[in-house]
Order: sequence, then C-alpha cells, then structure tokens
Amino acid sequence: MGIDKKSGGQGFGAFTAGTGFTTLAQSGTNGGQATNMVTIQPEYRVVNALGGYAASGAITNSAAWAVAIGTYKIRTPIVSSISRVDSSPVANGATVHFTVTFSESVFGVNATDFSLVESGVSGSLITSVSPSATTLAATFTVTVQVGTGTGTVGLNLVDNDSITNLNTIPLGGTGAGNGNFAGETYSTPNCTTPSVSGQPASATRTAGQSVTFSVTASGSAPLTYQWRKGGVPIPGATSSSYTIASVVVGDAASYDVVVTNACGSATSNAATLTVNKADTSVGSITASTSTYGGTTNLSATVTPAVAGSVAFLVNNGSTPVAASYNAATGAATASGVAHGLAASATPYSVQAVFTSSDANYNGSQATNATALTVNKANQTITVGTPAPAGATYNTSFNLAASADSTLSVASIAAGGSNTATVNMDNGSGTCVVHYDQAGDGNYNAATEVASNTTAAKASQTITFGALADQTYGAVPFSVSASASSGLAVTFASTTTAACTTSGTNGATVTIGAAGPCSIKASQAGNGNYNAATDVTQGFSVNARAITVTADGKNKTYGDSDPSLTYQITSGSLVGTDSFSGALTRVAGENVGTHAIQQGTLGLSSNYVLTYVGANLAITPKTASVTPNPGTKSYGDVDPALTGILSGFLAGDLVTATYSRAAGETVGPYAIGATLSPATVLGNYAITYNTASFIITAKTASVTPDPATKIFGAADPALTGTLSGFLASDGVTATYSRTAGETVGGSPYTISAVLSPAPVLGNYTITYNTANFTITPGKITVTADAQVKTYGDADPPLTYQVTAGTLVPGTYGAEVGTDVPTAQWRFEEGAGLSLADSSSHGHTATFGSATAVSYGVRGALADTTTGLGLAVGHEAAAMTGISLFAGAPGSIEFWLKPDAAMAPDGYGAIIANDSTSGVFVRTSDMRLVYQDGADGNGDHANTTALIAGHLYHVVLAVDGAAGTGTWYVNGTADGTFAFGGPVTGFAANQLFGQGIIRPLEASLIDELALYSAALSAERVMAHYAAGPTRAFTGGLMRAAGETVGSYPISQS
Repeated sequence: MGIDKKSGGQGFGAFTAGTGFTTLAQSGTNGGQATNMVTIQPEYRVVNALGGYAASGAITNSAAWAVAIGTYKIRTPIVSSISRVDSSPVANGATVHFTVTFSESVFGVNATDFSLVESGVSGSLITSVSPSATTLAATFTVTVQVGTGTGTVGLNLVDNDSITNLNTIPLGGTGAGNGNFAGETYSTPNCTTPSVSGQPASATRTAGQSVTFSVTASGSAPLTYQWRKGGVPIPGATSSSYTIASVVVGDAASYDVVVTNACGSATSNAATLTVNKADTSVGSITASTSTYGGTTNLSATVTPAVAGSVAFLVNNGSTPVAASYNAATGAATASGVAHGLAASATPYSVQAVFTSSDANYNGSQATNATALTVNKANQTITVGTPAPAGATYNTSFNLAASADSTLSVASIAAGGSNTATVNMDNGSGTCVVHYDQAGDGNYNAATEVASNTTAAKASQTITFGALADQTYGAVPFSVSASASSGLAVTFASTTTAACTTSGTNGATVTIGAAGPCSIKASQAGNGNYNAATDVTQGFSVNARAITVTADGKNKTYGDSDPSLTYQITSGSLVGTDSFSGALTRVAGENVGTHAIQQGTLGLSSNYVLTYVGANLAITPKTASVTPNPGTKSYGDVDPALTGILSGFLAGDLVTATYSRAAGETVGPYAIGATLSPATVLGNYAITYNTASFIITAKTASVTPDPATKIFGAADPALTGTLSGFLASDGVTATYSRTAGETVGGSPYTISAVLSPAPVLGNYTITYNTANFTITPGKITVTADAQVKTYGDADPPLTYQVTAGTLVPGTYGAEVGTDVPTAQWRFEEGAGLSLADSSSHGHTATFGSATAVSYGVRGALADTTTGLGLAVGHEAAAMTGISLFAGAPGSIEFWLKPDAAMAPDGYGAIIANDSTSGVFVRTSDMRLVYQDGADGNGDHANTTALIAGHLYHVVLAVDGAAGTGTWYVNGTADGTFAFGGPVTGFAANQLFGQGIIRPLEASLIDELALYSAALSAERVMAHYAAGPTRAFTGGLMRAAGETVGSYPISQS
C-alpha cells in the first residue's frame, strides 16, 4: 500500500505492522489539509482497529481519516496449518487426508496449489481438494493416494497468488511464494514386495481324481492370491492353494497364481495339469462248464458302468461273440455259445472286450481270464492175451488188449515199463501185470485190468583186493570191491580206534590213530540175489613226525614275561589235535639272554615230536631323571635342589642326588643328578636331563644426596647412599654433577659412578639422581656522591662495591659442545703465533710483536685475557678457512669496542679484504657483514654498540638460502637477506692485513667459526656461560638543574 501526502495540512502518524499484516508506507510531502491524499493499492484493504475494512481508493480532504490511518494495518491471509487427518504410518496405496487451515476464509484453493514431498516413496497423487476452488472457506481437505515405497509423503502449499480472501488479497500478500507453507507428513512402513519361494508343481491326474496346487509366498502382509487357468483368473480361487475335487479331461491346462500386497505383486511359475482318461476294467467273467463238443453260457461286468459295448473272445478266437450289455449296471451276457473245443486243452480263456463311448474313459479288455472248462469222455479195456500164472527170473511173456476209444492199451509189469513183452526183473515175489489206457485230451483213463506172476532169487560172490599201509593224518581214501550179481558192495571197519568208514556204501576210509586197521567188504543181497560171503583186508597206520621251534621273545626290564610261543616248522597237526603242556625258560630277571626250554610241551602217541629252542632277551627299561629348575638372588644361599625320577621300578629304590655347577655370580648354571644304587642301574636306559640354576641380579641402588652452594663458591663434597650391595663386594660411589656455574642454569644433576666394575654385573642397579642448586650471590653497590657547579655538565656517576664481589665467568664454556671448525683464545703473552684450539690446525701468525698487545686496553670486564692491537697496526691472517660459501656457518666472538677504533670508518673483525668480512661500522657503532658478490652493501645489526661495553656477538648465516641473523648478548638483533646464495670468503685474515681495515684500540676474545648456523637456543647457551658478570646499565639522578641536592639512583 502506498500513501501519497500531496500537500500541506494534517500529516500522517507513524505506521506500525502487527502479526500477519504488512506495514503501510508513507510518501509525499507535508501539504495542507485540503490537499492531503491517501492512495491505497487496489489489491489491499485498510483495516481499522475494530477489524472493519475502510474505504479504498483515493481519499482527499479528510484530515481526521488521514490521522487515524496511522494506526490501521493491512491484514493478509496466511496458512495456519497443514495437518494429518489419518493415523500414521500408512500402507502403500492407502488413501490419506490432510486438513489445510487458513487464517481466514479464502477462494481459489485447488490441487495446483499443493505439492507432494516424497522421501523413499514414489507415485503418490493428489486425488481431490474440497470444498471446490469457488467456495469461500477457512478449512480445506486434500485427499492423497499414497504411492509405493518406504519413507514419507508430505503436503506443502505452493503460493502462486491464486488464493485470495474475500477482498482479493493474495495469500501472504502480493508476490508468488509469500504464502508458501510446509505441512505434516505421513510415513509408510517397511514394505517387502511379494516373492514366491514355493512354486506350484505340475501334476498328472486321471479323470475323476482330485488335484491341489499350492504356493509359498513371502512379503509384507496382507498378501492376496488369484489363481489363473491359462492366464485367465479363476473365480473364487483366492487362497494360497487351489483344489479341483474331480478332474475331467477339459481341466487340462497351465495354472499359476498372482500374489499381491501393498508394494506390488509376484506371479508364480506356471504348473501344468495333465488329465488322462480313466481306465475301465472288465471282471467277474464266468463260463458254464461244458463237455467235449457241447456249449457254454458267458457273463462279465464292466467297472465303472459307463456307456459302451462288450464282446467275448473264446480261446483267443478271431470272431468276437457279441454280448448283451447294460450300461447302467455294467453287466454283459452271451448264452448257448458253441465252442468246438477239445477237452485236452481245458481250461480255455474267455476274454471280454469293452469299447467306451464316454470321452473321459478308455475301453478295456480282460485278457487270459480262465473261465471255460471242457470235460473228457470215459473208455473201457478188453484183454486179448493175459499174463501167465508163473515165470522164472530173466524169462519173458507177451500181452495183448484193446480199448473202445480206439486208443492204444499199455501193459505195465511191476518194476517194468510200458511194453507188450514182460521180462521178469526180480527173482522173488509176485509180478503184477496191469492193462491200462491213460486216455487223452478228450478221454478219461480206462479202468485198469491186472494179473499175477511168481519169481525166485539167485546167488552171488565178492572180489576185494589188498590195502596199502598209511600214516596218521593221511587224507581219507576210497576202497573198492565187486559182487558177481553186480550189486553194490558195502564196507565197514572192524578196528574203529585206528580207522573208520563213511560215505557211499562205507567206501571212504578215514585214519583215526596210529596202529593196525581192518576193513570188511559185504553184499547183503536183494529181491533177486541172496547175501554174499564177507571178505576182510588189513593194513598198518604209522605215527606222524612233527617239529616245533620256539619263538624268540623280548621284554623290558620290570615287565611281566611275554607268553612263550612256538611255531610248527615241520609237519602239521591233524584235525583238532593240539599240544599239551607249555614252554618254560631259564630263571632270571636282570637284563640279558635267557634260554626258552621245551618244558611240558608234548603230543599224543600219534606223533613223533622234535623240539628246537630259542631265547628270551630282557632289554633295559627306559627311565629318566629331570632336575627341577632352581633360582636365587645373587648373594643368597642355594635352595634345596629337587627333581623328578621317571620310569624306575619302585622295588629298585632308585634315588637321585642333585647338584649344580660351581659359581656365585649372576648367570645360569647347569643342574645335574647322580643316581643310586649302582647295582640296579644296568637294567635301565637312563636319560640324564639337566636344568638351569639361575642366579639373578640383586636389586641395588645408588642415591646422591641433594647439594647446594652460593654462586661463586667452590662445590661442596658430594655424598650419597648405597643400598642393596653386599659388603664383601666393596662397592663404592663417586659422585659428580653436570657442568655449570650459573644460578639460571641450576639445578644441575648429581649422578654417581660405581666401582669396582667386575661385581656390578651381579646387581640390577637403580641409578638415582639429585639436584645441585646454585643460589644467587649477594653484592652491595654504593653510589659515590658527586657535585657540580650550576651550569656545568654532570660529572660521571660512579659507584663502589661495598659488600661482596663479582664472580668471574669463563669464555667459551659452551663452545665445545657445538664443534667449531676453528677457535682462537687470545691468552696474554701468546706471542706472534696463535694456535687453533679446535685442533683443526688453523694457526694465526701476527706480523710483528709491536702490533700485538695483550690486555692493552684493560681487562674484558673481569679477566686479563684478550687481544688488543696498537693504533695503526694490523695483524696477519690465518689461511685455509672457507666460510658461508653457499653453506651454513656462524662467527662467534667477544668484543669490547673503543671509540678510537678504525679511523677509516670500518674495523675488521675477520675479513678477506675491504669488502668481504665482518666489521664494526664506527659511524653508528653497528656490526656489519659485507659479501663480495652481494651488491646490497652493509648488512647491519639493529642496536648500536657502546664503547667500553662488553658484547657477545654471533653472526649465523644460511649460505644457501642467503639469509643471516645477528645475535648480540644472546638475543637476536637483526636479520638480513642477500640477493642470492652467499659467496662468503676464504683465506680469512684476522683484524686486517694489507688493505684490510684494522680494528684498533679495542679488545676481542674467543673468536670461533662453525660450519652450522647456530640456533637461538645455542647462542643463548654460549652467552650464558661466558664472562658477562659485569655490571650493566648505569646510575641516574633526579632531574633538575637549579642549585640543590638530587638523589642518585640505579637507572
């Protein structure tokens, strides 16, 4: 809404916005009342404090209205909420509802104003929005069809200015998106698509049988099923199985099932149903009994009774006999059927063939059904020539007879065969002659006719040869003899102790024992012959030879004897014969050989026994002695040594004595054993094991006592405590401390060295340490009273040490730890030659004695050492030095500059020439480094030096990187960078030579060169150990220049 204030008159008040409203904007100029005007944009409405709408459009000449409008606000419709109606979670495919509530009634709400927000779910649809878009309402219901998947579905309102209130104010005010709103969501549970794990199985059924198809399916419940035949749903088939109670041929097809749930469906494999026609059977076939040449009545039953026809086949005939068939009962009959069959082949098969006219049933045939019997006819015999009343053995007579069937008649004599001539085969008894006609396939046997004939027996003799002698154990053998009658001869033993007979007619002779044997031959006669006279033959049975050899045996000492066994090495035992008695051996249980003897081993008198002996060897028993490991601490008494005996017999009372190798120092010693009594040890194979006896180190310690001293004082004697050492070892301790004499460097560590070394290996020694503390010294300085005349310069402010003294330091105390490549210490009276104390041989030689003065400018603070040069003189250089040439390096020295040094502006500390080296620039009393290849001139430190003060100076250069750092009195005092790698200088000259600028009227000391750039930490360590123990700074007085007294104090 825009407000335009046209001209003078009443002005508008401040416009404020409330919740859900848009603030009015002011515009225009302050005109008069008559020209004030409010312009309201047509899409908004002005609302007064009571909620009523004011007029719209341009309003003029209404000052009161214009004042009041300052408190009015524009209200825009908004979405209050989008809420679920139904419970959550919901299933896939479910229909859910959202309630959309606006702050006031609105128009134009339809599905295009909403969007579905899916996460893990797809396919959701907005199906309706009610009430319709033309309805003014504050609450709407949105219906949603949930898609598939596991996740959430939410409803958002997307503002496109199509939703307005009654006054056509858009949702959220003008502008798409102002009224956007995110609503609640529905969640869908985990849903598993159906799957079929148990498939329906194909089946083959016969018409009339039942069949069931079933599946096993899994997936999120509920699952639904729809069975299909040939892909067409089967009404009512909606369970996991489908059954057809009675199949017909028309049911043959493929069957499958579709399993469905909320997340999808799965179709099973197709199962094939094969329906075969049902078989019919023909049974209960009967045929009435018939005689040769007669007729028969036939009947049969068809099961099941279905439509068709029946025909009979008699004796597999080719011409069917049609039957009368009742399809309702299945009964079939045929009467008075002439068969023309002979009785000889009875019974005959009767078959019934059923031909089906039902599409679900096969026809059938009853095969080989025995049903028809044809009986034989009777006949009689007439004898023409009868048998005589008597006859002798081996005579014969003829017979003749006939049958009314015209079949041949046979004469059968007792013991004879069918013949027309009868022979007398027996010599005693009566021969009965039978006249028989056995009949054939059509006739029964005739009634037999018989007659009798009497016969007598004959005599006989036996022939039996001599028998050979046998040996006991010989295999059974056969004997033979013959009778004149040709009848079989039987045999029997008359000496059964030595031999017996068996087998057919006793013809097998078996030897039973050594000795004489007699066999009798007999023939008892039969119906034709009388008994023959017996014949006997005799022979001898000899004893059997056998050799037995004893088995050699072994046993371990202490074990029981093994069984003494033997082998038959010649001959063999007969049947179940066995040895009696047992072998024995020579007595004794010690290791050695003992003979095995026959003892009581023997056989019966049927054998001749030969014995071959052997030995029992007793071998040593395996045994061992194993000492147990032992240990003790150095200096202790040995513990009792023990061990384990294994394998020895308790009765031998073997014992062990354990001992170890001699020695009492720390280390391992072998433990061994000696066994007794010696008299039994030969019966053992003994393993003598060893073990270790360990003497372990004794725990001991050395503990220094803490110590202290005042700075500058001599060290007190260092003491300590020894603990755990044997007095006899005479262990002593020498105590020392780490080097250092400064308060700041303390505490220093006190440690100990023990002796004598040979005994120390017997101890586990804890080397303790203690602190050595240097406490500050005390010194009192008293300022000297001074006076000056008004207007004069202040006199020097001086002081006196009135209590205590300064303790001198040591130049270069830390230098050695950083391994200098060259080092010169300027000692008083060193002469023209100055040795290199780094042992690298870089000796400096001075040009003349007059040029050199040691200590000429006074001590370097607190020592008389140092080098001074007379004014106007130079010193010769050392040679063979290379410094900074593309590599790291450091220069260290102590310097006490003088104001009169270097009259030409530069004083050389160490240099090649006038442009390469380390100098003191006298114009500003700064240290500079010049490199011959570097065009950047002087590389100076930061802080100016003060004449008469002592300085520790280090220049550390990284020659490759082209950088350098000045250190003054242990502190970094400026850095610099070259234009490139440092050229450096070689054949270094000390304090000038020829064109080199001399450093005059000053003192230096402890000049050292290094092949490494010293770190800030190492520089400070060097400085802290040096002779810096002079007063620094100075005195000062209170300000003022008028006549009076001014206190002097420390600056």
